[in-house]
Amino acid sequence: MADSSWKKEFTKNMVHFDSIFNQWSLKTVRATALVGAIEQQAKQAKGDGAELEKRLETEWSVLAGENKKFVYGEISLITLAYCLHTYCSASNMKNFYDLGSGNGRAVIAAAMQNLNFEKLVGVELLTGMHVMAEKALTQYNHEVRPVLGEDGDDLRRRSEVSFVNGDFTDFDKSCDWSDGDVILCVSTCFPVELLAQIETIASRVLKPGSIVITITKELKGDNFELLEKFKRMQGWGPSWMFVYRMKYNLPLKEEAAKEEEEEEGPKQSGFSCPFM
Repeated sequence: MADSSWKKEFTKNMVHFDSIFNQWSLKTVRATALVGAIEQQAKQAKGDGAELEKRLETEWSVLAGENKKFVYGEISLITLAYCLHTYCSASNMKNFYDLGSGNGRAVIAAAMQNLNFEKLVGVELLTGMHVMAEKALTQYNHEVRPVLGEDGDDLRRRSEVSFVNGDFTDFDKSCDWSDGDVILCVSTCFPVELLAQIETIASRVLKPGSIVITITKELKGDNFELLEKFKRMQGWGPSWMFVYRMKYNLPLKEEAAKEEEEEEGPKQSGFSCPFM
């Protein structure tokens, strides 16, 4: 268990955090996410313009229901802080990624923890939410970062915090998170296919020892060691949280198996040809 002393500073820093994010009501943030979902639906729509126009005239709630992976929900920050201080406080835990970062709450909250993060990145597909995150980051840099810690050398004052507007499953066009030491996925509304993509990518690019945190939905691969599973109240209701550690990286495992096979030489079948 992590030393609970972090809770005192967490409570103190929430005043600064609220000064950034209380500028938007939850209703405004959800509406922004919904507009983004509609925009994504328009980009992906097939058929003529009349059909798309007809769809856009229907209730927004219906459109949101068809795009559950874009539904906005707020993670409990005290629960996130618990996970980070309990499992991500080692000196080699330097890079934090939030896949589907919304308006940046979790990234900014992680940046405010007195840990060893040198780089924190949020990746968000919806442009409106990304714009909010960028605005929050500007305010964080100008008003909050300078007062964190007790001296000017505090790592939180010089860590690299950024947001990317793009698809986190597309490394070429969006964001390469293969150097991640901590990966957060608020995956409650992620379709099964999307979570499977994340699991496949993580299995091939993350180094052993990396931490992956998901909400509501579990990872299935044998290379993910479940460290803790617990239920906590989130912004949308009680949900299970899962904390995993990467046991091994699939390409490295495959390479090691290949090297072992080469050292042992070709396997003998046990059959002796009488003509040899």
